[in-house]
Amino acid sequence: MVAAAAALMAQGQADRALDVLETEIQRIDQPQLRGYAGEAALRAGQPLRARGHLDIATRLDPDNIDLRINLALALIELGEPSRAVDLLQDHATVNPSRALLLNLGRALQDNHRWADAARVLNQILAADPADTEALTNLGTVWRDAGHDLQAVDCFERALVLNPSLKAARDNLSHVTLAMGDYHRGFTHFEGRQFKDATGLSAQMARWDGRPMRGLTVHVIAEQGFGDMLMFARFGAVLAERGIDAVLHVHPRLVRLLRRSPGFKEVVAYGRAAVGTLARWIPLMSLPHVLGVTLDALPGIVPYLHADRARAERFTHWLGPRAGLRVGIAWAGNPQSEKDDLRGRSIPLEHFGSLLNINGLQLISLQRQNGLDQVDGVIFSGQLRRPEPELDLGADGFLDTAALISVLDLVVTCDTSVAHLAGGLGQPVWVALHHTADWRWMRQRADSPWYPTMRLFRQTVPGDWGGVFATIAQQLARTP
Repeated sequence: MVAAAAALMAQGQADRALDVLETEIQRIDQPQLRGYAGEAALRAGQPLRARGHLDIATRLDPDNIDLRINLALALIELGEPSRAVDLLQDHATVNPSRALLLNLGRALQDNHRWADAARVLNQILAADPADTEALTNLGTVWRDAGHDLQAVDCFERALVLNPSLKAARDNLSHVTLAMGDYHRGFTHFEGRQFKDATGLSAQMARWDGRPMRGLTVHVIAEQGFGDMLMFARFGAVLAERGIDAVLHVHPRLVRLLRRSPGFKEVVAYGRAAVGTLARWIPLMSLPHVLGVTLDALPGIVPYLHADRARAERFTHWLGPRAGLRVGIAWAGNPQSEKDDLRGRSIPLEHFGSLLNINGLQLISLQRQNGLDQVDGVIFSGQLRRPEPELDLGADGFLDTAALISVLDLVVTCDTSVAHLAGGLGQPVWVALHHTADWRWMRQRADSPWYPTMRLFRQTVPGDWGGVFATIAQQLARTP
């Protein structure tokens, strides 16, 4: 059974390997089998099942370092870094293997113990200064601690040793963008992973930014909805430079972005004729080829526009005004949160403090993820939720845009609603976790991308209560 499971894992079928191992565990329960099952669960992206197996395995074989490391990985994925530190800390002095130190460093980092994490990673680098993984991890520790220059130094050193190291290049691009160095940041950003949902990249040459007579540029949207909404502004810049451009975008955004100026045409992925002289480019590469800088960030706001008939419908739904009307969104895509935006979502309960302001109404802008929290908050009866739910049809964000356009303010976590409200030119306050994404830069209370936006940042990691106390104070002063 173990051999069959190993073969399945070698073929990239960790979920099937896990099923095989769990079937065998029902017949004979051994720490070795539990360990294999835990490893398979980790590879299958199921940390909860991994923790279940590895908890048992480490109790049965407490001196097995590999089991402890894998259990620590599962705990980190499940948001329990303190327990992961406890599992590994004692063994770091007895058996300071590279694998153990790497994972202990990550657990300490997630526990906001940045000086300790740096010390552990420097143990690895003392033994091998060319360890690019440890260097890159150390860079992320310095980034989280707010020491951007030290982070940049680590990423650059890693890239000297291994110029193709994607993790170091991605992190270097994000840190330099957060610092406002858009030339260097967007240059390194070109090394990101790009998935062509159209197939056009195989049919034509990539555009390098030079204008050509008769040229049509096919711009291919990428990554999440927030990215697509944020970078759609550059259609107007292309038009100003006399460049005909077709935007290929997720089908749910077509109708909304057709209301945005600049692009000659907005179509669902791949639904446009190529033409005789055509080039392609990823949407998020436009700032690089257009030479965008922080000091001269182009694009007129608003560049997104709500449907008037829908807006009138929501005005009628809201009814007579009693006070401030505040739309809220508290959760982003959980997959993005798992990958690179960990900590950005906000427990809904924190928004309840805003209701202490006389007459204020809270209106939900949340779609899909996070709605399960509504029934669990004491103010659920005071949270107005549109019926039917927003954007249930084939088109995305048309309802949300219309509702935002008739509200006084949007208060949101770092998610697509922030970019939608900002692109509409509506007042929007964004609550940011301690290590915010590059697009919100560092320390600023405003955004150069959206003139109607204010930013409220955690000063203590994980402290949403402090953020919302500040937001409530500012709202109480709002006329």
